[in-house]
Amino acid sequence: MQSARDDLDDIVTLPVDVTRVVSIVPSSTESIAVTHASLIVGATDYRTHPADLGVVRVRGTKNPDLERIRGLAPDVVLANAEENRAVDLDALRASGIAVWVTAPTTRRRITRLTRLTRTHAVRDHRRRAGLVG
Repeated sequence: MQSARDDLDDIVTLPVDVTRVVSIVPSSTESIAVTHASLIVGATDYRTHPADLGVVRVRGTKNPDLERIRGLAPDVVLANAEENRAVDLDALRASGIAVWVTAPTTRRRITRLTRLTRTHAVRDHRRRAGLVG
């Protein structure tokens, strides 16, 4: 396990290898799908790009299907401070699910999400190259 701070400065504990992501923020879904679509197992009903993203749909940003999200057993749920309701995020956390909240209002905060995905990309590349077990 590893810990990092999300955009709200909350410490989020994640597995070293994140392999299952549910995104309840359409813009984050699209950003992750560009380079790591295989990580996404769930997304909101409202994300239409990329068009071929075949994942479980979990309703919207203001009314996510918490039971469906729990059933997907994600390593992390990507959320947004402005888009998602705190009560929903708290319920996911209470279920033992890591929730990474974005609030990309500064360059530093945007860098945090980039760092989270880049870390996975480096590990994935090293694994495919046979450099790690």
